Amino acid sequence: MKKLLLFTLLLSSCASRYILKDDLPQTADQVEDYILVKGLKFGNVAEEAIIRKSLYYLFTYLEQRFGEKDFGVFYYRTLHGESIPDAMRETYGAAQYAIAYESFLLVESPHVSDIRMMKSTNDGVFLVYYFPGSQAEKDLPLIFYQLDYYFTKLTNVFIKNAHDLHLFQTNLSLFNDGAIHVFLFENRAQGGIFSVGEGYIGFSYDLDKNSFIPEIGFKTAYYNALSGYVFSHELTHLIMGLTRMDPPIRPIPYPEKFEKADTYKNTGKLMTFIQSVYSTNAYKYEIIMGKSWGEGIAEYMTSRFNFLIRYGIIGDVDDDLRYITGHGGNLTPVSMLLDNGLRFGADMSRVVMHYQEMHSAVAYITAKYGWDAMLRLIDLPGTDEDFMDVLGVDRAGFNTAWKSAILH
Repeated sequence: MKKLLLFTLLLSSCASRYILKDDLPQTADQVEDYILVKGLKFGNVAEEAIIRKSLYYLFTYLEQRFGEKDFGVFYYRTLHGESIPDAMRETYGAAQYAIAYESFLLVESPHVSDIRMMKSTNDGVFLVYYFPGSQAEKDLPLIFYQLDYYFTKLTNVFIKNAHDLHLFQTNLSLFNDGAIHVFLFENRAQGGIFSVGEGYIGFSYDLDKNSFIPEIGFKTAYYNALSGYVFSHELTHLIMGLTRMDPPIRPIPYPEKFEKADTYKNTGKLMTFIQSVYSTNAYKYEIIMGKSWGEGIAEYMTSRFNFLIRYGIIGDVDDDLRYITGHGGNLTPVSMLLDNGLRFGADMSRVVMHYQEMHSAVAYITAKYGWDAMLRLIDLPGTDEDFMDVLGVDRAGFNTAWKSAILH
């Protein structure tokens, strides 16, 4: 297929370069001791490899970022009863989610390849793009294992009946290659990524069919095994879209003949046309993905299924929020997050916290009112009347109850 343009609706997760020195032999011993002391039991060899690699890079990052002395204190705490998240907060004086995101955002690969060199491998519903010789290529079996595992778990959540299944299968079959595209870059700048990961629903132009073909996928930078944390988050967005996009998204024919010899001459017309398509559909896709609620749902699903959380590398979001409020921080009202989105404000640490807060709010609603109530709420604008109709309290009442549940 010959592609000329790709226009996308980006669904951003939250987002100085820091190059890890991958030559610390003692770190492997520290990982081994940690696993033995904690008594970790792995489901299979793939999960064991994911966790061992993740621990190795996390320990390497913490030691190089904060120094050997503080790392020694952190490591001692983990071997004497504290969880990794608690030890992070106690040793480094920062919320563990903030350190985890920082460990992704500050790390960069020193090598940058020509994007045209990317290879692709297909497995099931996934088409994964990566660079030859990159860490992504080396970890490809583990990457596919994670993608397949999260895909199975998430489809079981969002597909509840024959109608959901039919809609999901129909939508996926209409997308380019009938696949979810996953782009794993060597660094964020190379992929034009301004956060941790970016999911998209877009269109690529097929010269032969003279049509814009829908495309769905996500892109991220893959530095090491820790980078796989984003997979469950972005897949949640995409599977929500595939199960809620009704009527299905379909190819859009270009209304006039497009001569291959006149590619550059016609590019302006193509852009004008696709921009009109994009502006017509962008807000609809945002609603399908749940807008601000959708980010909270993606983090909530990550907390349920992600391997880094299951094996204790990342912990309960509410523990972080209690730590932040206990050290002079304030929680943002959920109503403000719904009205303004999660990325308002210039302080990136605050944006990270917005994702945590929305995650916590979704978990609170699901636990107190049920998953069906959460699904009803994401289809509504989020007014006081909507909250009253679904939850029986207005927005202010919900904020008060949610904060009280966290702090007490």
